[in-house]
Amino acid sequence: MDASTKILVVGDVRGRFKQLFSRVEQVNKKAGPFEILCCVGDFFGADKQNEELIAYKNGFKHITVPTYILGANKEEDNNYFEDLTDGEICTNLTYLGKRGVYTLSSGVKIAYISGVEAATSAASEHEFSKADVQAVRNSCLVSKSCATDYRGVDVLLTSQWPYGLQEKQNANASKLISFLSREIKPRYHFCGINGTFYECAPFRVPKDETTQFELCTRFISLADVGNAEKAKYIYALSLKPVDKSRLLDLVQKTTDEIPCPYIDLDMSGVVKKNETSESQQYFFDMDSSGNRKRRGEAGQRDKRPRIMQIDQDNCWFCLSSIKVEKHLIITVAYSLFGATQP
Repeated sequence: MDASTKILVVGDVRGRFKQLFSRVEQVNKKAGPFEILCCVGDFFGADKQNEELIAYKNGFKHITVPTYILGANKEEDNNYFEDLTDGEICTNLTYLGKRGVYTLSSGVKIAYISGVEAATSAASEHEFSKADVQAVRNSCLVSKSCATDYRGVDVLLTSQWPYGLQEKQNANASKLISFLSREIKPRYHFCGINGTFYECAPFRVPKDETTQFELCTRFISLADVGNAEKAKYIYALSLKPVDKSRLLDLVQKTTDEIPCPYIDLDMSGVVKKNETSESQQYFFDMDSSGNRKRRGEAGQRDKRPRIMQIDQDNCWFCLSSIKVEKHLIITVAYSLFGATQP
């Protein structure tokens, strides 16, 4: 039986690095080892607070659990993410990037998107666009081996809340994130920014064109690190990857489930139906120079694929193309499929 993967997630750090990493070290000694620490919300604080990070950059203090953070949520924080080599801030502290899917060595899949929703299609560095959300969605769905076998992803990390969960939070929430969560069906969705701890009752997304299964999502908003109210800001998970889990465990219903809050949302003007079509084909360059190394795990970080779009109308090996030559396709796999030249 495959062992579970232990993961830590924290809310907005806002420059309280010493407090965070001291607490994580304690938790890791008591309940670890944890494979990864993920940070949602604002990681950096005021310039004076950020001086605490100098000791970690200089090697006088050490980060015991490999830590991955999301990007800026406001324009004034963009400078903290400039000129990073392979996303590395210091040993065991890495910026994940604007958006993507990160797969741990255990097989756990973590989808993520940094920033807040852009008001227009021209997103700034601290914002995400419809195209960013679509890219994450398609990166998750590309792992399907057939039209209806999608099992979801293990974790979704965003800083901004999804729209529709709490009416009082909707003013600063994102319908694009609601759409993304509904489409990729994460087992856990973590976010920050709002400074409050909130754990929603689990809800199940009805089956659709991507899957025949009704998959469950648990939404958790985490408070700020070191908040005065002592609200929960750190969350520990122990889970098996969805691809290695028993199907019965994924579809087993609980007595406290609520209706999916995203089903009745008006998504018109957010994402058009033809933009979510399964007919989109995506192919990957596994040797992209943009891949980054992951410190703290055998010195090598998993490679990240770079998405390239293909003209499907004239594509003989795209399964959705009317010109597809299926008899020439040998096999379909996760990152590639084999075909003979026509």
